[in-house]
Amino acid sequence: MNSATDITHVLKNTFLSIFPEAIPGSNGNIKLFSSFEEEVRALNKGVGVRSLAGKAILKLIGNEVLEFLHRISTNDVKNLGVYKLRRTLFTNEKGRLIDSSFLMRIADYNLLIGESGDIRKLQSWIEKYIIMEDITVEDTSNDYSLFEIYGAQSHSFMTMLCGEKIDELIGGNIILGDTDSIKTYIAKVKENDAIDKFLIMVNSEDAISFVKYLYEIRSAFDLKFIGDKSFNYFRIINGIPLAPNEINTKYNPHEINLIHEVSFKKGCYIGQEVIARLDTYDKVQKELKGVVFKTDQEIELPLTIFSNDGTEVGEVTSIEQGLDNKIIGLALVRKKYLDTSNDLFIKINDEKVGIILSEFPVEE
Repeated sequence: MNSATDITHVLKNTFLSIFPEAIPGSNGNIKLFSSFEEEVRALNKGVGVRSLAGKAILKLIGNEVLEFLHRISTNDVKNLGVYKLRRTLFTNEKGRLIDSSFLMRIADYNLLIGESGDIRKLQSWIEKYIIMEDITVEDTSNDYSLFEIYGAQSHSFMTMLCGEKIDELIGGNIILGDTDSIKTYIAKVKENDAIDKFLIMVNSEDAISFVKYLYEIRSAFDLKFIGDKSFNYFRIINGIPLAPNEINTKYNPHEINLIHEVSFKKGCYIGQEVIARLDTYDKVQKELKGVVFKTDQEIELPLTIFSNDGTEVGEVTSIEQGLDNKIIGLALVRKKYLDTSNDLFIKINDEKVGIILSEFPVEE
């Protein structure tokens, strides 16, 4: 396998062979493995397994890696221990987002897993600031395959998968597993600092065997593999930002609810002055909200949000048609227009369509 797209292509073909009713999606992904309703139920009440093939994964080697990343990213990673994981953000000089990442320290090297699938963006950003440091950066996006597991039954399922070691998944620990003779790296993290999920990494040469193994042992659980449509709906309901929709250079960590991945106790980092000033002086202009659309007709991004006097007050960043054909979304809205007395709307073919803003989880 010579590129990040190779493992994505191989896994897609594997999925299509195991799930003959699966619907292919864009970028080598699967739109739906089974029914939308079944996948959403598994994400909430069962075990939802999502493949993250194609994510940007960088291997960083050298004695100065942690100190370097500590200087240029938002979280405190300087003293990250071996087999530990921590989330950190990369922001530009204006405090806006380049990428959100997991930093995994594995023995004598480090893996940086970006939210964006654009390996060139993350790698070039990091290499831009390496001057004299003893650091080697390698694109290993095709060497590892990542899976994440959600749902009310996920802890029981993971206990079956890795036994008593499950109790060691605290404080950002990474445990090494041997799942059906497949070497696994397992961590437990939170989305939005609230929703538990398990992150599993395997060598890509074992990815197909791992997928087949999970499928074979699913019978005791309501386990479903999760396609893009179901996950998009789930993340919108729960206000989980994603690249490139919300995680991009238009927004800062305050605005898209990623401020918990910023340390205000560490020293300087790129964008630190802007982010600190926004926090100190309460100058955050926009806020991430859920959106419920008062229509069931097809809509497409981009979408501008207007107030009742015609002022542009925000934009819809993500949309999905959910249960009962209701359409929901995520939006960045100027804080001064969040009052429920404001009648907000979008335009479809010059026709006004009303919207309702919602806290998370979004109520349809």
